[in-house]
Amino acid sequence: MTDRPQHGALDYLISRSARLVATATDALEAAWPDGVADWQQELGRVLARYGAAAFMAGAGVEALSPAASAAVRRALAEQLGFLAQFAVEVQGAAAWQRSWNARAQMYAESIKNPYWQGKTKLLPLPAMPGDGSTQCLTRCKCLWDIAQLEGDENYDCTWVISAVEHCQTCRQRAETWAPLQIRGGELQL
Repeated sequence: MTDRPQHGALDYLISRSARLVATATDALEAAWPDGVADWQQELGRVLARYGAAAFMAGAGVEALSPAASAAVRRALAEQLGFLAQFAVEVQGAAAWQRSWNARAQMYAESIKNPYWQGKTKLLPLPAMPGDGSTQCLTRCKCLWDIAQLEGDENYDCTWVISAVEHCQTCRQRAETWAPLQIRGGELQL
C-alpha cells in the first residue's frame, strides 16, 4: 500500500497549504496584534480543505466516505485545538516572535495524518506519521509499509523510519511495530 520512494501528491498538497499558511501568517505579523482571530479562522479553513484532499490523495479516491469524513474531522479537531492554544499565545504576547512563523508552518505538515489514514485505508493502527504523537511532531518523515495477507482483512504493518531523519520515538516504533498484525480487521497486541 505504500509508494515508498515518493509521496508526490502529499508533497504537493503540503507545499500548497504551506504557502497559504505563510501568506496568512505574514499578514498577521504585519498587522499584529490585530487579526489573530481572522488568522486562526483562515488556518482552520486551510487545514479542513487540505486535510480532506490529503486523505483522498492517500486513499486514491475522489470523494470521502462517511468513515473517511469522520476520520478527517477528528484529525482536524485535534489540530484546531492546538491552533486555538497557539492563537491565545500569539494574542497575549508582548512582541511578535519570529519562531511563530515556523511553528505555523507545522500546521501545513499536519495533513500527513489524514493522508496516511487514507493510504492505510483506515486500518486500526495506533499512530500515523505526522499525527503529532512523536518527538518530530508533524515533521515526521516515516511511513507505514502495509502487506496485505491471505484472508479477510489480514495485514502486517511495519513502521518504517526515514533514512533522512527520524526521532527517538520513530526509532522505537520501527523496532516495536515490525510488524504490527491486523487479523480480521482487528489490531493484535
